[in-house]
Amino acid sequence: MRADKGDAARLVSYETKDFVNKGDNYACIVTSLHITYTDGEGGEEKQHSYVAKICQPLDEKVPEFMKIAMGEIFIKETTAYLQVVPKLNQELADVGIKELSFAKMYNKSLEKGKELFVMEDLRRRGFKMFNRRMGMDVPHATLILKELGKLHAGSLLLERSLETHNICKTWPIFVEHWLTNSTAEKGFSMIVQGQLEAAALVLEKIPGYEKVVEWIRESKTTCMKEMIQMFDDTSKFTVLNHGDCWTNNFLFRYNSSGAPVEVILVDLQIMRRVSGVIDLNYFLYGSFNGPDRQNNFKDYLDMYYNSFSSVLEAGDYPVPFTRQELEQEFRNKMSYGCLVGMFLVPIVLAEDGDQPDFINMTEDDVDEYNLERKTTMENMVARKDGLFTCRLTTGMSIKGKSQGQMRWVSDDQVRRLLTWDLLLPAVRQAFQAFTLGPDHCDGAVQPLRTRIQVNEHNGIMLTMPAMMTGSSMSVKILRAYPDNGAKGLPTHSSTILHMDPKTGLIEAILEGNAITDMRTAAASAVATLEIMKARDDQRRGKGLVVAVLGAGAQAYSHARVMAHILKTDKVVVWARRTEAADQFCQTLQAEGIPVMVAATVQEAVADADVINCCTATSTPLLQAAWIKPMAHINSIGAPYPNHQELEEELITNAIVYTDSYNSAKNESGDVIKSGAAVYAEIGEILLQRKPVLTDKITIFKSLGLAVEDTVAAQLVCELLKVEENQ
Repeated sequence: MRADKGDAARLVSYETKDFVNKGDNYACIVTSLHITYTDGEGGEEKQHSYVAKICQPLDEKVPEFMKIAMGEIFIKETTAYLQVVPKLNQELADVGIKELSFAKMYNKSLEKGKELFVMEDLRRRGFKMFNRRMGMDVPHATLILKELGKLHAGSLLLERSLETHNICKTWPIFVEHWLTNSTAEKGFSMIVQGQLEAAALVLEKIPGYEKVVEWIRESKTTCMKEMIQMFDDTSKFTVLNHGDCWTNNFLFRYNSSGAPVEVILVDLQIMRRVSGVIDLNYFLYGSFNGPDRQNNFKDYLDMYYNSFSSVLEAGDYPVPFTRQELEQEFRNKMSYGCLVGMFLVPIVLAEDGDQPDFINMTEDDVDEYNLERKTTMENMVARKDGLFTCRLTTGMSIKGKSQGQMRWVSDDQVRRLLTWDLLLPAVRQAFQAFTLGPDHCDGAVQPLRTRIQVNEHNGIMLTMPAMMTGSSMSVKILRAYPDNGAKGLPTHSSTILHMDPKTGLIEAILEGNAITDMRTAAASAVATLEIMKARDDQRRGKGLVVAVLGAGAQAYSHARVMAHILKTDKVVVWARRTEAADQFCQTLQAEGIPVMVAATVQEAVADADVINCCTATSTPLLQAAWIKPMAHINSIGAPYPNHQELEEELITNAIVYTDSYNSAKNESGDVIKSGAAVYAEIGEILLQRKPVLTDKITIFKSLGLAVEDTVAAQLVCELLKVEENQ
């Protein structure tokens, strides 16, 4: 306190609060110190807070290498903050570069086994963590990569001024010997190999991961040796690395619009002097969803290299490598990133109850630990939210964007490439972006759709443009020609033009029917998951009954996605045409989904926990008296002001969610005619702006968002690039 407030400060009282969640820090206990103090005797009482990092108590049986590692990280971090950072920042200031932002360190104790230090509480300056379970986005990544470039380049300027001209010779603690000695290598190899095999056992059950599984099993026995070889500190790429470069170790400050404007690197506990691409691989594989990493890879390297080279040029220091050489070095060490991803991602995405504790692990515990990791990964896949597989997607292949190639993508290709586990996170992101709006850095631009009536031929054309801010842009063109049926032509069709927002060039023309079917069902699935998660877990675990009204394309997609995300005992289908319902039943039963046909709507929904209305009705089909309490309804049909599929008594007495307030109030006949209140957009729920209410029947009124088409089209294009590069 006195190091911060001055010698006259007097402590009145204090309390400690362990404020990090399990999984936020594995090497130590992080607690907040809340103090009451005065500026002197008899002065006015004031409040302040600090952050303390304390060495975890270690079991007697913990291997010696782990004890050494725990002690060294405190020496390394205090050395970094108190000695290296001030000198490095002075070098930056001397050449006119803005200094790196770091937290202040006020006090330390390095007594063996009782190491601790006290630091500034960055929350007081408005800094906070990014959600580690969500893939890093471009605005946040831009700040981090620029800061990493400055850190790495600044370390070269610092070495130039040191008498030894080498950070490790001046401060030997930054030599990576705690990991690279033979005892440590053996211990960590047991952990890493076991976790990789656990990942292989889980991923081999998921279609599309065959090459990943093959690579894991080829690499697992030699992975530690390969990783250690990558810590060579004699190449022209060698700089001082942050070392633990993933989501939790960056804190952000935001402006009034919610855009990140400043980043501070924290947790300097495993800083090392190695190739700078070690940090880059660690960051890109530990913090990003696969498609985002794949699509923006070259841009991310550009951001880093421009920052790195501009600092060196300001210091009249020759840039030691070209941008092309940087990319090749990244690829040469890409297996390090893949291994880090396989090890780190299950930890990053684990629910609080699934977080591992390997600090006090002995050699006898390794097998049990690895079995727990396998169970944790299985739980992640079973959650069906797609976060786990999306984070690992394209992990084995980074080839960058193909330029100037416009693709034609058929509905069949879309159905082959898109999986629910990939699509659901993308649609979640679309919901959030739409609610954030066009002025937010993570928001979306979605004008009202335009409508052209082709009276002469009884047709309608609709255009639905949208843009995810700075990342993807598309327009969907829908055509509805009811008379086409008599000509043997589709009555409804759609096409999506997908564009690069940076150039305006069309990257792909996609048939839109499959995307429309799947993204609409994915939207219902995201809404259903959020609402069902808020209900009693025991109820979710007993096996749910799902009803599907309709037997068209939307009905098929909804039945499939609901069977995928829920513990479904059975799916009950009703359709106006018995033969269509029978065909629906046969098709889905062949896919392993338990389906039965109901003779009436009432029979179909009587026992249903989740009801999916996927019909073309224009008059109310679903009545309140038929629905059991606490059921959830996804209402997909009746998208016009003069259409209804829900009885007015049903919707007015339910909790109504929607994708868009504006669309619900202006386009949904169910909402307009009943005057029902819409409680929330699903985007508001996902952003935690509103709590989930579930004490009555819940309804998700889906009108469809153009931005859902945009993210789905973007995902398809990314998957095609990966497929072409493998």
